[in-house]
Amino acid sequence: MPTLVLFMPWRTQGIVSVWDCMTSNKEDLSQKLRPVSSDASNSNPNISDPMDEFIQERLRARSTSQGMTRRGSSPGSLEIPKDLPDLLTRQCATRPIDDPGVPSEWTCPASASSSDLISSDSHSDSFNAFQSDGCKFENFHFGPEVCTVGSLELDGSPSQPQTAEEQELASLTTLHIDSETSSLSQQPLSADTVTITGSESASPAHSPGGSRSQTPSPATLNAEHMEHKDLQLDEKLHHSVLQTPDDLETSEFPTEDCSVMAGGSLTGWHADVATVMWRRMLGILGDVNSIKDPEIHAQVFDYLCELWQNLAKIRDNLGISLDNQTSPRPPALIPPLRILTPWLFKATMLTERYKQGKLHAYKLICKIMKRRQDVSPNSDFLTHFYNIMHCGLLHVDQDIVNTIIKHCSPRFFSIGLPGATMLILDFIVAASRVTACSSLNAPRVEAQILLGSLVCFPNLYEELPALHPTTADVVMTKFRDVKEHIIKHILSSAREEPSAPARCVALCSLGIWLCEELIHNTQHPQIKEALNVICVTLKFPNKTVAMVASDILHLLINYVQDLQKFPPDTPKKIVEILIATITYLLPTTESSPHEPDKRLVVSLLLCMLDWVMALPPKTLLQPVHTLGPDKDKADKSVLSCIYKVLHGCVYGAQNFSNPRYFPINLSDLASTDYDPFLPLESLKEPEPLHSPDSERSSKLQPVTEVKSRMQQGLISIAARTVITHLVNHLGHYPMSGGPAMLTSQICENQDNPYSECADLSPELFESPNLQFFVLNGTTLLSSLQIRAEDNVPGGGMSAGLTTTSSSVRIIVRDISGKYSWDSAILYGPPHCAQPSQPLGLIVPHAHQAQPSEEDRERLQEEDLEEDEEEQKEEEEAAGEEVEREEENQDAGEGEDEEEEDEEDESTLEFMAPLAKRRCREVVPSWDSIQDEEDALDEMLQYLGVTSPECLQRAGAPLNIPAPPPSCVSEKQENDVINAILKQFTEEKEFAERRNNDINMRAMEQEEPSPQKPQSAFYYCRLLLNILGMNSWEKRSNFHLLKKNEKLLRELKNLDSRQCRETHKIAVFYVAEGQEDKHSILSNTRGSQAYEDFVSGLGWEVNLTSHCGFMGGLQRNRSTGLTTPYFATSTVEVMFHVSTRMPPDSDDSLTKKLRHLGNDEVHIVWSEHSRDYRRGIIPTEFGDVLIIIYPVKNHMYSIQILKKPEVPFFGPLFDGAIVDEKILPTLVRATAINASRALKSLIPLYQNFYEERARYLETIVQHHLEPTTFEDYAAQVFCPAPFHHLPSEADH
Repeated sequence: MPTLVLFMPWRTQGIVSVWDCMTSNKEDLSQKLRPVSSDASNSNPNISDPMDEFIQERLRARSTSQGMTRRGSSPGSLEIPKDLPDLLTRQCATRPIDDPGVPSEWTCPASASSSDLISSDSHSDSFNAFQSDGCKFENFHFGPEVCTVGSLELDGSPSQPQTAEEQELASLTTLHIDSETSSLSQQPLSADTVTITGSESASPAHSPGGSRSQTPSPATLNAEHMEHKDLQLDEKLHHSVLQTPDDLETSEFPTEDCSVMAGGSLTGWHADVATVMWRRMLGILGDVNSIKDPEIHAQVFDYLCELWQNLAKIRDNLGISLDNQTSPRPPALIPPLRILTPWLFKATMLTERYKQGKLHAYKLICKIMKRRQDVSPNSDFLTHFYNIMHCGLLHVDQDIVNTIIKHCSPRFFSIGLPGATMLILDFIVAASRVTACSSLNAPRVEAQILLGSLVCFPNLYEELPALHPTTADVVMTKFRDVKEHIIKHILSSAREEPSAPARCVALCSLGIWLCEELIHNTQHPQIKEALNVICVTLKFPNKTVAMVASDILHLLINYVQDLQKFPPDTPKKIVEILIATITYLLPTTESSPHEPDKRLVVSLLLCMLDWVMALPPKTLLQPVHTLGPDKDKADKSVLSCIYKVLHGCVYGAQNFSNPRYFPINLSDLASTDYDPFLPLESLKEPEPLHSPDSERSSKLQPVTEVKSRMQQGLISIAARTVITHLVNHLGHYPMSGGPAMLTSQICENQDNPYSECADLSPELFESPNLQFFVLNGTTLLSSLQIRAEDNVPGGGMSAGLTTTSSSVRIIVRDISGKYSWDSAILYGPPHCAQPSQPLGLIVPHAHQAQPSEEDRERLQEEDLEEDEEEQKEEEEAAGEEVEREEENQDAGEGEDEEEEDEEDESTLEFMAPLAKRRCREVVPSWDSIQDEEDALDEMLQYLGVTSPECLQRAGAPLNIPAPPPSCVSEKQENDVINAILKQFTEEKEFAERRNNDINMRAMEQEEPSPQKPQSAFYYCRLLLNILGMNSWEKRSNFHLLKKNEKLLRELKNLDSRQCRETHKIAVFYVAEGQEDKHSILSNTRGSQAYEDFVSGLGWEVNLTSHCGFMGGLQRNRSTGLTTPYFATSTVEVMFHVSTRMPPDSDDSLTKKLRHLGNDEVHIVWSEHSRDYRRGIIPTEFGDVLIIIYPVKNHMYSIQILKKPEVPFFGPLFDGAIVDEKILPTLVRATAINASRALKSLIPLYQNFYEERARYLETIVQHHLEPTTFEDYAAQVFCPAPFHHLPSEADH
């Protein structure tokens, strides 16, 4: 343990330098020091007299021998009495354990669980000042007896009673120490770490002769002295250097490995020697509150603040890793950070004459108690502390209240002091007093932070017991309206706070409270008022404050489902307010030369975009409810107003003068829940929240001309991006590819038969199936002809329809991203693809109701063999056909005539005509007569049936053949008939024999076969022509791009740029006791609370298959297999979680540190008992640290460390306390806003949409190829010299 020597260079007059006195020789000191006055009442009241007396007595004691000797002047030359262990054993069973006693200054930091069991090094009470008989709290009276020191017996002599003068002198030299700084060890003290010193150095004893004797030490204590010690210690407690030997048990008392002053045998300067000397020098001064001069009193307490600050720095540097590779064991000795509290407590009770010293005392008390306590204070100490704070917060002096508020903020409630919630109402009242005063020098930001840190407490403690804030007496009362008190003051500050930083903190507190109420579904009535204040602040003149309001409104998108419950149209109302606010701000913003004005409108546009994407389309199609009498306004839908305000942002606010393009007025949205003109107090601080010439921005001053040119089109570019985004993704996000997929990843080389490279390469320029175009000067378009897909499940692109063997792929690159479309010509249904068949070979469809085709074919074949059999079979077949036709007519009267027209006539022409023998009951009409029927024959038959009187002979039908003439015999008639039949048969046989003779047939008209296009770009040209791109009218907007390698590099660079805002954020887990980077980076898992928090930041993605933003992580598993990822349609966040990355080797740790250390925003989950130090992870980045400390009851304290030049960001702020339900969402939103704030410091920084738009503009300017119409048509007809396709492309 290194030696720590502390000196107190007191600056008050009349005080002789302690160090000079102790290092001078005895003779010089004797000459310098005045003799001790025997009449204390006549002595100078200056503090130097008792110090001189004390030193003289110490020097005289050197020359006397009282049973032991001193060897020289070194503090290490003191000898130890031989009976000291027995004395220690004898004194350990007499003192009650609840007597606090005087603590040791250098305490061991552990054993907080035994904080109520403390050790003592004196029989005098350190709380005598507060625990007079029966007066524990009554007015905290400090009488002369407070500083009285009981006399000690030395060498067996009886003690002499002290006179009043001696008591006064003793009061000047006695230091009452806080009992809670007594030493408690974290581990058993070893021989090399335990040191012991006399703690009586602060209480000079008196000799039997009435003169002062030396301060008791291990070399001067005896048994009689020990008999007056009453102390009982718990055996589990361990002790450190400022305990006297009588505080130690024999088993723990070292005999060899500590200095003589601590009871050992080592000589020279050691840590325990320095500690004893430091305390003795401090104790020489006595009670500093007895200083009469207020100015000196204030100087002393100002130095005490400086002294404590040094002690705090020493404590912060103890127990830290020197090589940053291993975490050391907790230190055995720690500085006594609460040693000064008795002086401080007493100082707060002094009169108004000592006001400056009181303010220093309050300041130091607050600083001491808002630190993480190595040893938890016991109940006695906390009782006095809370009582003093209660009185101070209710003090009539505003300066005292301001001091407490300033130095207790921001972490008073986050360190988890037992019973700290008793002061909640006191702090609320005190903070409201600070915010109500008109002084800008008051701690307004600190007051807002304290109020904001309490917004989550009321839902946790529904009935909160607290001290009553209207009386200084200790009156405990249970309050149920704490939430109303908190939100009342926060709402008031959000409207009226004159300080810009404090106004921002108030708005952030309002946002945290809204999230808390929405997630707990409390339906609090002031939610509407809080939303009203935030929405009205969007048009606040101070753009920094307005940006914070915009960020809070952006945060509430995460709770859109909860907002719809209170009331249901709240999200729609917020979108309408955003539209009206942009309409209100746009005219003045366009003419403003200031960039923050334009950045605010852009922020509102992006906020509106995210709100619109979060709402269903049916909500956006609802009409805007306005109070205006105009019917047109009442008929406007929300979506229509959105596009109108975007149109005005693109083409200028002058378009709003046309009523057709005016969206909506703020006054039209006035209602009982929303007052668009709610009065807001203006700020009284002219200075900005941060210096515009920050350290980072001063490295490269932006060029004024370039910056002004960028600002001119800032709003227009953002509005164009929002329009394109809404057209592409409204109602269609996330897409089927998941939230990580927003644009296409297809390039021109994929599926290209003329390209074999896996990336864009110059061989693409030789592809005759590819051409590059630019449309409207803003969009790059690639047209590629590829082979059509075959054997694809579901039919592929054509889905089984008749199409070609090639398709056209269009790749579009615009401001919103890259998109790829495949198109193909569709000819018709599948049967259109079958080539035409000869008429006799076409098989009719099975569903057509026609006579049996098999019968007809059989008749046709048999008819060709012989005539007689043919005729008989034809007659039978004809009879069957007649019967079937009649049945079909009866059963299918409703059949279409198209089915009858599809009969095969080629088989009917070979059938002999036969008369129909069928009864007719109706007059035969032309429509009812079939083709093979004779109309006259049918009519004669009908007449014979319906009018028998017309028959020539009874029973003889009219349609029978007439009898042969009288001149022709029956034989002649039969001969003629046979001749006709024979002729018919011969002609038929001849035709059958000669049917295949080419000379007997007419020339067949062949169907043309499909013609395959010879050009590899034919279908692309056809599509462009159909779309009208090849027309003369489009020439001014449609151009070719120059084909060169530089264009390929530009396309690759453009494709590598993200189409959304991207952030990469590091997440660390710090376990208990980890003080070095190696231990922290080696963690592979954390606590359950940490894992739940990480899962709330985003969803886990597999890095090997993740298609979104990678944040520099690798797909080869070298940086882990999975990691949390979060995305909306406008933002992507990749979290670099230290516990997800493999730490299996030093190389892996180096790679892990490279990824984590290069992130500018670090989220640190710390379960260590000490505050996280920024230097543990050495990096030049990490400009913002968001540190999360778990506290009790599932609450979490937030600490934010950032560089001074970083602008304000929210919603979380340093000192915020939130519960676990809203913690991941708030931390993620804060980290994103912090990343944006850091990027805003980069000179000439451009957002993702600005960068992409300007890059597209650069490509068009440098690569557009001006051509005549003839050259353009030639390159569209043939993009590259034709050469044959590869062999596999012929199919």
